[in-house]
Amino acid sequence: MKSKKYNWKLHNKTVKHPYTGSKAIDRTCRCHGSCDWCRDNRQYQSNKKLREMKQKLEEYLEEISGGDRSDGS
Repeated sequence: MKSKKYNWKLHNKTVKHPYTGSKAIDRTCRCHGSCDWCRDNRQYQSNKKLREMKQKLEEYLEEISGGDRSDGS
């Protein structure tokens, strides 16, 4: 039985494939990137919860003050 030769060029995991699409153009547009699009997509759930908490806080403050806020907001 012939043994197959292992082709290191095809199976070497240290070789990185080139980036495609927007990742090839902007290095901040990758996993855990800092571009606005990637960051907003990654933090969607926490931003949603933050908006809900701010809304609840506003409702609570309005309830306490009787609808008249004195801080100008």
